[in-house]
Amino acid sequence: MLKPILFTLIVTLSFPSLGRSLKVLIDPGHGGDAPGAIQGPYQEAHYTWLWSQALFKELNKSKDFKPFLTRKKGQSLSLEKRVEVALKTKPDVFLSLHLNSFKDPDVSGMEFYIQKSLSSNDMANFLAQFESHEEIQNSTSTQFDFLKDLKLDLTHELILTGLVKKKLQRKSKLLAETLKKHFPDSRIKYGDFFLLKQLPHVSLFIEVGYMSNPKDLKNITRPQFIKKQVKKILLGLRLYKQSHHF
Repeated sequence: MLKPILFTLIVTLSFPSLGRSLKVLIDPGHGGDAPGAIQGPYQEAHYTWLWSQALFKELNKSKDFKPFLTRKKGQSLSLEKRVEVALKTKPDVFLSLHLNSFKDPDVSGMEFYIQKSLSSNDMANFLAQFESHEEIQNSTSTQFDFLKDLKLDLTHELILTGLVKKKLQRKSKLLAETLKKHFPDSRIKYGDFFLLKQLPHVSLFIEVGYMSNPKDLKNITRPQFIKKQVKKILLGLRLYKQSHHF
């Protein structure tokens, strides 16, 4: 019975419901007792909140979007709790906003991070860690949650897990490429972040600029610059929505 279930899952990922709002979960990086990067008086967590709040307000003005936030202002929230919020919210898109920092102050610019692609060998190694149906069903990794109610044997579970994981990676890359059209100087990179690995959603980390670069720091902490940039993010999300027929 693999083929009908596989077809249902792939169609669900490929053809979302038409004519509805795009659910966007915005994750302000760090917060509370986790300030993130610090550059003089500037703390990353403060500005990830400002960026996230500005994006939330901009998206909330449009019927095309239904935005959510993972945390409140100044709230400490573990990565595991952020995963829980995402699983309850079930967004179409998950965006985690951050401010970057690097030892070389000349490095600058916006970056979009997606989960690194897995080679055939990497995927085989990933799946090889599971030796039984129970190990998947009892796994703390949220990427297996969609399998909980399916009555499959181990082989079929492994096949579906691998296929869906690759599908989400491709769709996340498409989102990054769509956003880049509105930020031509930005870069798309591959990362191995906990949230990107764990979430069963189209997911991106957005590094809005480098706190360690004087010009970037001046821009990414200015309210008018933030407002202009989140409008561009909205345009990118709208194009993604239209291209994927939400």
